[in-house]
Amino acid sequence: MAELLTLREAAQRLRITPEQVAALVRDGEISYVNVGRGRKRPRMRFTNSDIENFIERRTRRDARCPSTNLKNLPITALTFGSEVIGFMARRNARRGAKPKP
Repeated sequence: MAELLTLREAAQRLRITPEQVAALVRDGEISYVNVGRGRKRPRMRFTNSDIENFIERRTRRDARCPSTNLKNLPITALTFGSEVIGFMARRNARRGAKPKP
């Protein structure tokens, strides 16, 4: 028979607060067994497999995307044939070119 853990015991096992466990239950992240009779205030108990499934689903391995790995980026020379002109300089040049009546 599976041992049922209380909310506090499940929180200790995950090393988080009981409030965080309850929030994860509300979000549907962790399954539980309701050992109470009502639905308003369920008496939540957790099996070891509930906790293990949560841990397994949440286990991540952070790895860099191969396209952003600096070792794999090609080295290319970037040259542009553009000229930087200030916004006001261009505006003043247009105004100066217009003949005044």
